[in-house]
Amino acid sequence: MNRLAERVRVQRVGGSEGGVVLVWFALMLVVLLGMGALGIDVAHLYQVKTQAQQAADAAALAGAVYLPEDPAPGAAEASSIASKNGFAVTAANADSVRPSQMNVEVSKTVDNFLAGVLGISTSTVKAKASAEFLKPVAMGSPVNQFGNDPVACAGQHGTPCYPDFWANIAGRQSTKVSGDRYAAESCGGGAENCPGEYDPFGHVFAIEAKTSGTMSVEIFDPAFVAVGDACEAANADLNAIAAAAPTYGQPAARYVPGNTNPNCTGDVDFTTGTTGDEPTTTYTMRGQGPVPPNAQGSPVINSSSCQPATFTGVRNNLTNRFTTNSTPATGISPTVGFRDYFRRWTRVCQVSVTPGTYYLQVQSPTGNGHNRYAVRATIGGSGTNVTVHGDEHMTIYANAPAANTTFHLARIPTGAANHTLVVDLFDIGDASSVGTLTILPPPGATFDSCTFRKGVSGTDDPAPGCSVGNVSSSNGYQGKINQFRVEIPDDYSCADADPDACWVKIRLAFGGGVNDTTTWSARLLGDPVRITK
Repeated sequence: MNRLAERVRVQRVGGSEGGVVLVWFALMLVVLLGMGALGIDVAHLYQVKTQAQQAADAAALAGAVYLPEDPAPGAAEASSIASKNGFAVTAANADSVRPSQMNVEVSKTVDNFLAGVLGISTSTVKAKASAEFLKPVAMGSPVNQFGNDPVACAGQHGTPCYPDFWANIAGRQSTKVSGDRYAAESCGGGAENCPGEYDPFGHVFAIEAKTSGTMSVEIFDPAFVAVGDACEAANADLNAIAAAAPTYGQPAARYVPGNTNPNCTGDVDFTTGTTGDEPTTTYTMRGQGPVPPNAQGSPVINSSSCQPATFTGVRNNLTNRFTTNSTPATGISPTVGFRDYFRRWTRVCQVSVTPGTYYLQVQSPTGNGHNRYAVRATIGGSGTNVTVHGDEHMTIYANAPAANTTFHLARIPTGAANHTLVVDLFDIGDASSVGTLTILPPPGATFDSCTFRKGVSGTDDPAPGCSVGNVSSSNGYQGKINQFRVEIPDDYSCADADPDACWVKIRLAFGGGVNDTTTWSARLLGDPVRITK
């Protein structure tokens, strides 16, 4: 009996322990399932998070190229790209401080595999990205005008209204060594990188419309009229025209010879006077085109009030052309003759615009000489909502009487921080004495370092203070491509929303005046559109 009782007692105890094990096994199973769910679902969420970041990056890059002009289409494009990648955009907008930066946030709700055991059936994954687009470098002007306005601003030397230079276009048969790097084709005189750099597309001005309205584009002295660099080559005609001008309601002072006359653009003839070899100049307006914007991909505007306008170049018989108002331009309605455009602002286009980038293409496919002119644009009669500048390069005739003159060179936005600014100065230094070139940062900014290379075969030597001296055409600068490289620091910033801010300038300090046709170009090294954070 005692043995039986002991066996029963053991069985009871054993049965009790078995129940406890079952309970603990059930509890541990839940824990193990939870841990498994955590591992599986976390791995899945990590994968989706990676995809979300990639989608956010792609959306930000796609939207940034619309900035700063078109934030709404940019946001729409960002949303479209995120959607194609399987994510919804919860925020897409241009940065309030850096208008060329697109900020994007994407999200996606995903089902969990095993976390439902713990009551967590779904999870929301989010990711953020910012991308910035650096447009082609704007050059030469912060305002609605490129070149001098002798009508409203004569004597205001060194101001945006009278910057002491004219835009310049060379006839195709001109020599590059005369200063136009891209529109001239002839290699006479030993210009560097010739042949090979002739561009039949001509010169381009980007016109940035900030508002909708009717835009007018005007050219001062649009035709080639051979008067000489200093307006000394047609004295008899100019004096006769000045005497006749009041008869036609025009001021005589506009036409007197000599380069002290602010209306003297200085069209120069490089031939021996052969009739028929004068440069012909065509001005073509192009509308908004692809994204990112570029001139060659933008459509030509061709309407009754805005179509390509062509001005035949002339030499000799200027007085007769003036009094008879002959040699009319083509492509302009109503017709304008010599008296209407010689040394006057002439409208070449009037067109309805919306905010965005338009282009003025200037070509001179024939002739041997330089045509100098100025460009301006207005919207609704005002210049406050539009800017005109050279698009990555500009060819100018610098006609500065001062020994120390500063020009707007290139606009460098905040997004250019940690980039390298490359500035090419072609055929610079035609002055009455040797001088010094200095690259000046925007107010409040500094540059990390600068180097300067004289000619394409030169070496990149340190340029303390971004300055180089002993510059003249007779000192090895004639026809040479001279290059500054400027390191922009990580903490560089400027007021991007202010069109007058962010401008790098160049100072020409010479012992006398500067009379120089030269081509300047500027670019930022690196990808123009990039993730910033």
